[in-house]
Amino acid sequence: MYKTRPTFQLHSHSFHILNQHNTSSNRYPILTSHKSLNQYLLKMQSIIALTISGLALTTAMTVEPRQATPVVNVISARRLDGDCPAGSFTFTPNNADRPFGTIVFGNYTAFVGPKDQSSSRERFCNFEVVLQFPRACTKGDLLVQPRGFVQLGDARTTATFSSANVLPGKIGQDPAALSWTGPLVPEQNYVRNWQLPFQEDIRNENERNIVYAARTRIFVTQPGPNQESFLTVDSLDIGVLNPTTC
Repeated sequence: MYKTRPTFQLHSHSFHILNQHNTSSNRYPILTSHKSLNQYLLKMQSIIALTISGLALTTAMTVEPRQATPVVNVISARRLDGDCPAGSFTFTPNNADRPFGTIVFGNYTAFVGPKDQSSSRERFCNFEVVLQFPRACTKGDLLVQPRGFVQLGDARTTATFSSANVLPGKIGQDPAALSWTGPLVPEQNYVRNWQLPFQEDIRNENERNIVYAARTRIFVTQPGPNQESFLTVDSLDIGVLNPTTC
């Protein structure tokens, strides 16, 4: 004989499942009291708590992907003014094989000698370099690395190479001037480093190009009689050391 589906009746204090034709059947669970309902709810709470704990453990064990090292490119440079003739100032940008851009000076020399005691002892060269940053917050050190030759005739002679640097986001003061004390004969080549800590927060595409400007000065003091001294800057490398996100 066809049996009708069970109907559910909700009372204020208990749940009952009634089957009009088969009330003795136990095919369906029967919650007949507050005690049964409370036990059921406690069991469900335990299951939910265990599930949440498992999800939390899984999340804690997830390894965050390592962020890629930001890339800062040295894309252009130009002479502004000074004693480094325009035709002798050339620039090569960085690439995959060369992490630094390079400025080459064809004629940037301070010189004093027996026949030229003062007119060439001090020289200036002002230039700017464009650095292209990613759209992110990047920190690191801008490396400025001059190379050249120096000769100082006697112990009374000194030479200095100084630079006033302008870089948005630069942290701290300019590095100390590079200096040499004689005698340095015959001429010696040199490679020196300046490091400028910085932090750049680039949020928009049109903010990516940052200009580094430098006002450089080379100077040689008066040598002894019949002595010749000079300081030459042949080239200057510029790039970013250890860039990281911040």
